[in-house]
Amino acid sequence: MIFAEDGALVPALAMLRPPLLLLLESVHVTDKWRGKGVGMALAVTALRRLAVPGAVAVCYPAPIHDHGPGEPCSYESDDPEIRRPDEEAVTKLQKAWERQGFAHLDQGVHTLVLA
Repeated sequence: MIFAEDGALVPALAMLRPPLLLLLESVHVTDKWRGKGVGMALAVTALRRLAVPGAVAVCYPAPIHDHGPGEPCSYESDDPEIRRPDEEAVTKLQKAWERQGFAHLDQGVHTLVLA
């Protein structure tokens, strides 16, 4: 979450005082290029080109699904000891974005202050 109920930035993000907020909704590449870092490299390049000094890029690293937001993922488990493949993918994606300079802000949201 990056906005409070009143529409203001959440305190952790407001402290950065960004002159521009770049929200990265998704990066999608064809199956041939998935998992090779191509989409991430292109996204980070685009964010850096769009940025003004002090701009903050925001993303929520998670896999892209072809199903709708109200539909369940292909694998659901009632057992909390069983990790869903999505959880493992989220962990890997978060680490990959962190290697690009993004830092965890809150609730899975990652940010990068751009120079």
